[in-house]
Amino acid sequence: MKNILYCADFSPASNAASAFAAGVAHVSGATLGLYHAYAIPLIDPYAPVYKYEQVVEAEEKASELRLQGICDKIQSGANNVRECQVFTDSSPAVEAVLKLSEEHESDLIVMGAASAGGLTKVFGSTTAGVVSDSDKPVLIVPPTATYKGLKKIVCATDLGKYDYKCFKFLGKLAALFKSEIVFVHIGEMKHDEQKNSLYHVQDEILGNIGYDKIRFEEFHYKDPEEGLKLIIDAQSPDLLVMVRYERGFFDQLFHRSLTRKMIYKANVPLLVLHG
Repeated sequence: MKNILYCADFSPASNAASAFAAGVAHVSGATLGLYHAYAIPLIDPYAPVYKYEQVVEAEEKASELRLQGICDKIQSGANNVRECQVFTDSSPAVEAVLKLSEEHESDLIVMGAASAGGLTKVFGSTTAGVVSDSDKPVLIVPPTATYKGLKKIVCATDLGKYDYKCFKFLGKLAALFKSEIVFVHIGEMKHDEQKNSLYHVQDEILGNIGYDKIRFEEFHYKDPEEGLKLIIDAQSPDLLVMVRYERGFFDQLFHRSLTRKMIYKANVPLLVLHG
């Protein structure tokens, strides 16, 4: 992992996310890029152009100073990073994050969850937009999550038809922390059929992930949402992983507001991979 992009809005959720971004960057030796999209306050439309330029310049400097403050705090802490860079502008946030993640060649985007409301409130409209439009791994951190490393990772799968090469990133991340990965399948298929499918998926995963500290577990719940909650409670993971693909498990669950609230309240960071 060479580059990590952390998106800051200076909220409690964003502050919690910075600890995870710094922690992963510290362990991996990655460069950490900090980005903030600042808002330009309303000014008199009849004001001269230089007044507008002064306002923009002031907002840009204020944003840079706050980001540099986060950099300084990270660099003075236990999880200091190889290099910390600051990026800021007034572009639409989702568009800017997507563009910067490409230019920065980011291996991971780290963002904060906002609040326990609807989709855009739970994850914030920017985070929800980036998850939907980016093809890069996105780590979403609830505001009360505490970074303590990544000892146990739970990956919830529906055995869907997606590209299992997406698990290469997960394998590399787990190797950095020497994590245990627990793949859990929550489904309603008949037992024999489900067993055969699980064996097939194990081969697919093991053939792509490049990591062997892995367990596979299968759970039978009529309600996947309830099953996911029980698994989080039982496993107490440091990280929950889900794969987003068209008409897949992730989208089905995340159209349900209770699921989003449940993950938010569980204080478990969510890593979204794109299959």
